[in-house]
This record gives sequence, structure tokens and C-alpha cells, in this order.
Amino acid sequence: MKKRSAKSRRAIDPPPKPTQQANAQLPRWLTAIVAFVAVALLIYCVAVLALTPSHDASDHTLATEQQQNPKLDVAQTLFQAEQALREGHVSAAEEHISQILESDPANLAAINRLAYILGVEGRCWEANRYLFEAVRRGQFTLHHLVLLGALEPVIDDAGLVQRCRTGDPDDLVVLVGAARTAMKKNQMSSADSMLQEAVAANPSSLEGQAWLGRRSLAATDPPVDFATWQEKLPANADSHPEIWITRGQWARENAQPQAAIRCFLEAARLDPNHRIAHLEAGQLFGQLNKPEQATAFLDRAEQLRELGFLVDEIFKQPENQQRMLKAADLTEALGRPWEAWAWCELVRAREPNYPGVAQSCARLRSVLTADSPQTLAGSSPVADLAIAEYPLPNYQTAPVLATSAGGPMAETRFAEMAQALGIDFTYKRDADPETGEMRMLETTGGGVAIVDYDADGWPDVYFTQSAVWPSEPGATQPIDRLFRNLGGKRFVEVAVAAGVGDDRYSQGVTAGDYNNDGFADLYVANFGRNRLYRNNGDGTFTDVSDETGIGGEHWTTSCLLADVNGDGFPDLYDVNYLSGDDAARSICRQGDELRWCSPSGFAGDQDQLFLNDGKGRFENVTSQVGIELPEGKGLGIVAADFDDSGRLSLFVANDAVANFFFVNAAETPGVPPQFLERAILHGLAFDGDGLPQACMGVAIDDANNDGRLDLFVTNFHEQANTLYRQQAGAQFVDATRRAGLFDASYQLLGFGTQFLDGDLDGSADLVVANGHVLDLSAQGIPFAMRPQYFQNDGTGRFRELKSKSLGDYFAQNHLGRGLALLDWNRDGKEDFVVSNIGSVASFNANTTTNTGHYISVNLHGVNCSRDAIGAKVTLQYAGITKTRQLTAGSGYQASNQRQLIFGIGDHPSIETLTVRWPSGNEQVFHSVRTDSEVNIVESSDSLFVTRPD
Repeated sequence: MKKRSAKSRRAIDPPPKPTQQANAQLPRWLTAIVAFVAVALLIYCVAVLALTPSHDASDHTLATEQQQNPKLDVAQTLFQAEQALREGHVSAAEEHISQILESDPANLAAINRLAYILGVEGRCWEANRYLFEAVRRGQFTLHHLVLLGALEPVIDDAGLVQRCRTGDPDDLVVLVGAARTAMKKNQMSSADSMLQEAVAANPSSLEGQAWLGRRSLAATDPPVDFATWQEKLPANADSHPEIWITRGQWARENAQPQAAIRCFLEAARLDPNHRIAHLEAGQLFGQLNKPEQATAFLDRAEQLRELGFLVDEIFKQPENQQRMLKAADLTEALGRPWEAWAWCELVRAREPNYPGVAQSCARLRSVLTADSPQTLAGSSPVADLAIAEYPLPNYQTAPVLATSAGGPMAETRFAEMAQALGIDFTYKRDADPETGEMRMLETTGGGVAIVDYDADGWPDVYFTQSAVWPSEPGATQPIDRLFRNLGGKRFVEVAVAAGVGDDRYSQGVTAGDYNNDGFADLYVANFGRNRLYRNNGDGTFTDVSDETGIGGEHWTTSCLLADVNGDGFPDLYDVNYLSGDDAARSICRQGDELRWCSPSGFAGDQDQLFLNDGKGRFENVTSQVGIELPEGKGLGIVAADFDDSGRLSLFVANDAVANFFFVNAAETPGVPPQFLERAILHGLAFDGDGLPQACMGVAIDDANNDGRLDLFVTNFHEQANTLYRQQAGAQFVDATRRAGLFDASYQLLGFGTQFLDGDLDGSADLVVANGHVLDLSAQGIPFAMRPQYFQNDGTGRFRELKSKSLGDYFAQNHLGRGLALLDWNRDGKEDFVVSNIGSVASFNANTTTNTGHYISVNLHGVNCSRDAIGAKVTLQYAGITKTRQLTAGSGYQASNQRQLIFGIGDHPSIETLTVRWPSGNEQVFHSVRTDSEVNIVESSDSLFVTRPD
């Protein structure tokens, strides 16, 4: 986030970082979900408003007192309102309270009760004015300020909703709030029904209309057609920001970025504190190459998100005065002086002698007048723009549909063949079998890499192994394992004979030819020092970690080998997780209660980048290339050319904090890269709600056959996995719900994942390995979890296939982690391997029959690195154009076979095959044979068919 200027900051001591012990009490998912939207917090927070004495700020009240209407018995009217609420007549209660406020605008009891009612009804934007009124009149509590800063303070009062449904069945105003609460719990069918019912009964409900329209965009089976929704909106629809948000998201989905900006600007004009409006506008300005506007809007969105998380922490620890002063800082920076003053007054009332607080309160009070608004004019960058210059959406435009490469060809099946093929490997853990006690270090591994180490054309498999922890001096440790493929018939374990078998606490692994000698090397990510094995070309490896200059003690979870600066030599990127031995030694329990470990209790460890000098050594350039950022907490990575620039960008999946997206701005090949972190700008930092997730694995491919790379990221339990669909300008949108991938993953915890075309129909399916990080089965949360396979219908929409039809692996539960792709028997059908914690690794051979045609492409760079990461292969056949890219780092702690397998459905021939190399060279081949494996060497005129069927 952009630093605030000195004018917007107050001279107070910065808040200390929370202690590791305090932070360690937070479960992992609380660091990724805004806790103040939780039911208990919101009900309690608002309910106490009427019961908690307000801060005595009578000497600071700047508003003039209003004369009470002598004709209105306020106490009696308030009693009538409460009685109406008890009997379930919420509209009648709202009318009584409105009468009180017309007579006595400063009546705190009425203000609080109306704010509560509006919150239950889901009318949070309207509730805001009453909460602010209490602050403006100096009659506020901590809870007023918490709600004003909360991201979405919808109140879940199931009892009141039920009383209303029983006491006054025709009064459905509470259904909108109930629907929004159901949406937060992923109860979408119930939410859709309630929204439809509420809007049918009261079409003038703008909040209800807005969320009904929003569901029409996200649902795979929309409750209403969007065009019909737009046409039937009430005349005053333009007056509500949520209506504009819905319109903007429709315009963005339908390739109208200028119109989408107009909608989000309208929303920001109506509500200058609308986080999503600023986030979406900022991302679109970036897409339209307007960096100044993009930065301004994204900075404000990030400040609003930071405030939301901060008020949640304050509510949980209300004794923390320094956090309150930080909230004063943030609200002042956001142009909300009343709230800044109020936060300061809360501190002054509790600790009058707190350093600098009296002066700060006096300074803030001095700028306030009775007419000062909640948000100062010009605080939002929308004030500087001519909104009308941007067009309104054209709702007559047909929706943008993906081009189908063909529907499913056959019933996809996989055979679990680990035992039959000689794969006998288990990633060990030291968890106490009696207590289930695990250390945090034991929850993340292990990795798997596919590597043809003996260059015989048959892919071999390398598994990383854990270690006894903490280790005793001289103790024998288990080692990593290498399984050699014997001609597509079986595997044999050869780690010791091949000179590999790392004995450190291993996590991820990557394979690649770092010295361009034609033989694949191995790089192992460890807790502690990583290890680089050079392939000697004779079936053995040499540990060259020291002589190549890689070093440092880190907790590296994933890693990759790829040429990030375009000099032709692959570089090394380490994805590091948490810093300090305490993070690894911490026991995942709280008192007598087992719990999952939280990364929030520890500082993130800085990722590392080592540039290859082409002479056998690496230089650590982390501090020079723009990747030095705090709080990374990385678990997954992928490298690809996302924008057709010929340069690799890096996506890093972070745990419970914003993801990273490093874009290389250095245009000259061979010079050190200059990475710019652009995850927020490109829509990859957060999910569709603008919130960080606990991200683990990453899959990359073209999910909807539009020629652009998409990303699929696995997340934590009760966080759905996220499909980021790429649009023009390397802009990404959360398409998880529309793709049919949200509900199926919500109750699972994903790690390894890959796109693969199981039936060779030309569309990328998905496989996901699941498994929790701690045994919470006593709480009804499964520990080992079922894996999943999602079939693509050809347009980027997926359905989960039943486990019985897929094969034995999918019918069993596992603690799945690393997952890598290979074609072990070279039959053109992709198989996959999974490393499981505490049980034998899974080897899934694709046994699907009646598949489509295929072609397997192996690339060998000459003017670029030999691995040719970033190379693009395009096929043209039967009027279809299909492009795939050779990427690095996909999965989770994994490295795939360096091969591109194209499924081409029932099309028997390929008209042209074009290779665009990272060096810029391009080769075109005509009339390419299908159902074959081909090798292509950069700049060679020939295409070598090595294994035709």
C-alpha cells in the first residue's frame, strides 16, 4: 500500500506488533476471513449499543441541540417500537423509531435501534448515517466506531427474522438481510429464494434488487435473467451504490471496461467508503493503462480493507489503545475526521495521560464544525474525475461466451497403480497417534517432481521426505526417494545409486536443466538449507549447493527453475513461508484443545531469487529486483508469460495475506529483472470479495478456451478455491461461482492441483488433492479428505465427477499435498502422482477409453534456455485455434513433466503447429500427425516424431 503523507499521519508511537503468543491463538482461517462479519460479533456489537453508556463527550459536542416535539411521547413510542419488534412487526417498529428521530434526532436509543433494524434488514448503507449521527453528537461507544469501520455489518438475528415471518408474513423486509447472511454461509439456494421472495413483495427494495442482480451474475443457475433484472429496476435505482456495483460487474464480465468504470465511479460517488467500488475501479484503470488513477483508487481500497481488519482486532482486544490510535490515523487518512476524533477520545477517556493523545484530540477537534460531513469532499479520488465522460453499459450486448473446443469425449477413469508399479513411498510425520499433536512444520509437505534424469524418454519420479524433528546429533534421517521408470512397465527406487536423497526436512522440489547441458537437474526446498543436485549425465547426481552459491537458512516451501531475465540460463526462485525456528517448533494446540496452526502468529519469511551467471554459479539478487516485500508467507508459485511480452511474470500464492504477482518491467534480455508487484492491480491479490485467502496450490492453463492463461488456487476449509479468469490486459476476475467450482470446494481444504485434459476433448479439466492440516474430526471437520476431479464442459464451466466412476483413488480419503503431472507410459493420456502425508503416495494412471485424438509436444530450446519455459505452442485444426504454454512451478511443491499434451477431440488432423520461443523465434509446421509424440528443437526445420501409436 502506498505510504500516507506526513500531513495525513499523526505523530504518535506506532502500534507494537502483537506478541507471537497472542497471534498464535488465532486459527489460520481467521487470518483470511474478516471476523467481524461473523454472526456472534455483529449481534453482540449492535445489541450492546443501547445498553452501553456512551462516551461522555458533552463538552466536545459541536452540533446544536434539537428541541423535542412536546406532542410526541418518546418513551411511549419507543416502547411501542420494542413491542412491535417482539411481535415480529419490523416495519411498524421502524416507523415508530422514525417518528422519534423526526422529533429528537439525538435520541441515542432510537438511533441505535434503527441502526439495528436496518442491519437486520441488510440495509447497511442506510444504517451508516445513524451510526455516524451518534458520533457527530458525541454520544458514541466503541461499538459505533467498530460498525462504521466494518466491511459488511449485516446482523444475523434469526430469532427476529422468524418472529417477523410468523407475526407478519406479508412483511418481508427482513429477508434481504437474512439472504445476505445466508450468502456468507454459502447457503446460496436459500439466499436466492429469499431474495426472489423479498423483491417480488417489495420491488422498491434497492438493497434487495442489488443483491438479486448480483446473484444473477455469480450463480451457475441464476435466480433471474440479468437483462430482465435491469429492465425492471425501480426509477430511483441509480441512487443506491450496490445497484451500480452489480451493473459494473456485469459490464466487466461482458467486455465493457469503460462502462464498468462508469458504474464503479457512480458507486464511489454515492459512497466514498465503498471498498469494492474503489478496488474494481482501480483494477480497471490499470487495465486501461491509467496508472495514476489506478494507484489512487487501489490505495483507498487497501486503506478501507486495513481499517476493517483493524476494527475487528480492536473489538477482540478493546484494551489496546495503540490500535485505537492507529484507527484514528487510518480514518483521518481516509478523510473521516469525526471518526478519527472519536477514536482519539476513546483513548483519552481511558488513559488521559497517554503520550500525545490530548494534543491529537485537540487538533482533530479543531477542524470539526457542526456541518462537517462524515467523509470530507475530495477524500475519494472519484471527486477528481468527470464521471459522465465514461459511457453507461450497453445492456443489449450479447454476453461474451467462450468458444468450446468440444464437449467431453468419454467417461474419465484413473487406476491407482502405485503398488503395482513399485511406487512405495510415504511422507512421514511425527504426530503423536494418541493425541493427534502435530507441529506446524509437519502440516505443509511434501513435494513431487517428474524428471527424466537418465534422458531415456521415460519420466521418472522424485519424492521429498520429512525428517525427525527436532533431530538428535548423529541420528539417521529418512531421505528423499527417486523412482526410475523402466520403459513404461514399472518403477525401481534408485536414490542412493543415483547420488540423491536429501536428508534434510524437505518440502517442495523442482526439476530443470540449470546448466543447459541436456540433462535435468534437481533443486530441493528444505526447512533450513536447500540443496541443488547437478545431473552428471551418467545416471548420477552431484550435490553442488555450496559451489554454486545458493545458501541461507529459510523455510522454503516451493521453488522453481526458470529463466526470469531472458539471458538463456534458468534462475532459482525460493518461495519462503514463515521465519524463525518458533514457527516450525510450535505445537498446533491451545491448552487442551487441538487447533490448526496459524501463520498470523509469525512473521513471513522473505522469498529469494538467485540469478544464474551462466558459469555454474548463482547470485542472490533478492534486494535488487523488486521482490523484497514483507509478510509474504508463500506456499505456491507459477512462472509464465501472461501478457505476451516474452518475459516471465511470477504469481506467488500466500497464506492468509495478499498474493504476489511480480511483473518484469525490464525490457532488455539478460539484465537483472525489475519486478513490480501488481497483484491488487491485476486482480490476483484477493478473492472476488476483495479479501485474502489461505492460498496453497496453483494450477495454470486456459480454462475457457479463449487463448488466455487462467489460474486456479486452492484454499482453506470453508474458503472455496478460486478460479482467476484472465481478461484483456492481463486482468483477472474471480470466476469461481460461474464456473461451478465454489460449492464443491467450500467444505474441503485443498493443496495440490493441476489442469489436465483427462479425456482429450480439448478442454482442461481439474484435479485437486485435499486434506486438513490438523485432526479436528471430533468437531465434525474431516482430517483426511477426498480428492476431486472436475470435468470442463468446453466453455470453462465445471462439474465434479463422482468418485465411483473415476477410480479407487477418488473413493478414498487422503492427506494430499504435492501433485504433479506425467505421461508415465507415453500413451498420450496425462497421469498424476500425489504425495500424501502419513500414507503411501498415490499413482493415478489414466485408463480412460474412447478418448479424443492427441499430440504430445516436447520442446528443446537453443537460443533460449533448454527448458524453454514460457514457450507457446499453437495448433490450428477444423477452424479451431488452441494455444498452450510451457510453464514452471504449477501445482503445490511440485514440478510437472516438461511436456505439452493437446487433446484435440474427434479431429483427426492438425493443419498447423506453431512454436513461439522465449527468444522470439517462431517456427511453423504443417500437416502434423496426430496421436503421436513429437520433439521440436528451436531453429530446426524438422519435427521429430519419437513415439507414434
